[in-house]
Amino acid sequence: MLDRFVIKRPRNSYESGGSIPASQSFLVPSPSVPVNTTSPGFDMNEIISDPGVSSGVSYVFSSQSREMEVAYHTRLTATLDVISLLLRHGLSFRGHDESSTSMNRGNFLEFLDWYSKRNKNISDVVSQNAPCNNQMTSPYIQKQMVNVCAVETTLAILHDIGDKLFTILVDESRDISVKEHMAVVLRYCTSYAFDSTRE
Repeated sequence: MLDRFVIKRPRNSYESGGSIPASQSFLVPSPSVPVNTTSPGFDMNEIISDPGVSSGVSYVFSSQSREMEVAYHTRLTATLDVISLLLRHGLSFRGHDESSTSMNRGNFLEFLDWYSKRNKNISDVVSQNAPCNNQMTSPYIQKQMVNVCAVETTLAILHDIGDKLFTILVDESRDISVKEHMAVVLRYCTSYAFDSTRE
């Protein structure tokens, strides 16, 4: 059955024209059958000789851990960018209705969504693309990050004051709900001899 595809020829038939025993002959493609000489579409050197050889479970876990670490760092940086913007301008974070069907989910979620739409790297790791247990958008996480920003800001101001003189102005008032609010104004000269006021 294979005779119609290949023919037997001796090894030295092209040189001497003689014949050798059939046990020493080899198979060559038949001239009547077209041979596909095109590239198979993949590199033969990349094929693993032993199908049982694999990269191992430890390599898979390490590569996935690295990807998760990069995604977490990107998500954390984007969240801190939005929080620092809201703190700098004194804007509120929460909204009355933060559900997915709400037209206004609050400044924090709306700014984060706006930010992700303009940066694909952030869009790939926030909202629906983030793990359900690592969204970093809950009110508890927001308060934690605000407290961290407050501590870092206080340390920066104390480092800037150093041993220089400063003044403090404290004012207290009540709102319509009879809740007291206190404002603290810190005034001092910076290291560059400029008057600086912090509230």
